[in-house]
Amino acid sequence: MPQKADGDYVDQIIRQAFRVIPARPWIVMNHRPTNFADDDWHGVEEHLDLNFVYGVAGIDDAGIACYAGPYAAAAVRLDYVKLEKHPAKYMVVDCKRLDDEQLKIAYTWIVNELAIAIGYAEVWPKTIDRLGPRLAHQKVMRDAATNLLTAGHGGQPFPIGMFLVDYYFIQGLPYPQWAVAHGDELFYCVSAASIVAKYRRDSRMRDLSIVYPEYGWDRNKGCIGPAARKAICQHGLCPIHRRAYLTRFAKKIPNYPKFTIIRTGGKRW
Repeated sequence: MPQKADGDYVDQIIRQAFRVIPARPWIVMNHRPTNFADDDWHGVEEHLDLNFVYGVAGIDDAGIACYAGPYAAAAVRLDYVKLEKHPAKYMVVDCKRLDDEQLKIAYTWIVNELAIAIGYAEVWPKTIDRLGPRLAHQKVMRDAATNLLTAGHGGQPFPIGMFLVDYYFIQGLPYPQWAVAHGDELFYCVSAASIVAKYRRDSRMRDLSIVYPEYGWDRNKGCIGPAARKAICQHGLCPIHRRAYLTRFAKKIPNYPKFTIIRTGGKRW
C-alpha cells in the first residue's frame, strides 16, 4: 500500500528537508523564498519522489497569454536516477530560458530518455471563449494530469503520489498537490512539463501557419504584437483566434462576433 499522502505527512517531508513547517504545502506561495537555493528545492523534489511510493509529477502550461491557438499543458513524471547523471540535466529549466534549438534538444532528451510518462492536453479557442480563461486553464491542467494517470503500458492506470504545480492549484483533481510560485524554475519535473507543453504547442502553431499563413504563427506562435494586430484587423478572425482576448480592439476587426462567457464566482479569471 502506498504511504498515506495527507497534510501531516507532507509537512514531515518538508520539515526533514528544510527544518521548517509550512502551514499548508498546497496553498499557492505568492513569492519565491529568498533563503532557499535552487539546489535546496531540487533536493525537496527528489525527497518527495523517494517518500511517495508512486513518486511525484510536474504540471505546467503554455500559450495562456497568446491571442490565438490552444491552451496547452503537460504533466511529466521523470526518472531522477537517469536525470542525475544525464548531460541534459542543466537544460531541464524553465522553457522561457531556452531558444528554439535548445527547446528542441531538451524536448527530445526528455521524451526519449528522461521521462517515465507524459500526459499532454490542449483546449481550443471555441472552448476558451465559452468557458472563459480561468475555467479553460483549469480544464487543460486537469486534462493533462488525467492523461498522465492513464499513460501506463497498454492504457493501464499510471499511479502518481503527488503533483507539483506551477502557481495554480488544480480544482477537481483528487490527488495531493503542491502549487508553488515559479515552480518551473524550482522543480525539474515542472520545468520538463513546461518544455513539453511549449514545444508541442509551438509545433501545432507552425502547422496552423500553413493553413493560415497571413497571421505569421510560425514566427509569433499566436502572441499578439503590432504585426499580428495589423493582420487581424486586415484579414479578420479565423476559428483559431480567441475572441475573449480581442475585445479591446474589437471594433477594428471586420468579423468580430458576439459571444457569451460563462462566469464563475463573478470572475473571468
